[in-house]
Amino acid sequence: MESNQLMTILKHSVCVHYQGTMEIVNQAEKFAEENNVNMTVIATVWVIQKGCFPIVGINSERFAEDIVEAFKVKFTDKIFKNLEELYLPRPFIG
Repeated sequence: MESNQLMTILKHSVCVHYQGTMEIVNQAEKFAEENNVNMTVIATVWVIQKGCFPIVGINSERFAEDIVEAFKVKFTDKIFKNLEELYLPRPFIG
């Protein structure tokens, strides 16, 4: 395969998956605005409601407050189902 062909395939793959990722980000941002929280809270609550313990990096007071807030709120499973439906598996590249 020529390098031009490979680059075309990679660009298409990245664009398709980037678009899927951006749709998830946009939807998460919408949910955050509707619920008067930020996206850190949305992501952390999603992990907690999946029964996992998030590994978070807290490098500011604001992030610490977001993590505490995540343990105070609960969202319907429908919100997260909508986000998960937008997910596109990414191919292994490397």
